[in-house]
Amino acid sequence: MKSRVCLAIAAILGVNAVHAQFARSEGTFTSPLTTVRVVLLDPEKGVAAASAVVVVGTCSASVSGVGQIRSRVLSIEPYVKVPGGEACKVNFEFDRSWKQVKVSSHECASYGGASCGFEGQTARRRDDR
Repeated sequence: MKSRVCLAIAAILGVNAVHAQFARSEGTFTSPLTTVRVVLLDPEKGVAAASAVVVVGTCSASVSGVGQIRSRVLSIEPYVKVPGGEACKVNFEFDRSWKQVKVSSHECASYGGASCGFEGQTARRRDDR
């Protein structure tokens, strides 16, 4: 009986740790050029909405979508497609402490310009938790 109680408590703590982990992804991350916003939609499954905006001088790019977090990476496809951007995919890779996010993209030039893409942009959590 005692071992069943211990096993049940361990299972509950493990599930709550996963939910807490995904909860740490939510927030606003900024740098001088980039703003990333993440809103957690389903904490159990790691489903989140995210947007990224990059501004370099007079050039700007933005993309928003919904995706799922797996191994500290949120992958989205834009929910508003633009001509030439049908294959766009954006990844938001969180650091181990969930305080910084690095953006990478594939086939997303149509959402901005060649000089203001998302690739390699890094932003830190604004409300440092």
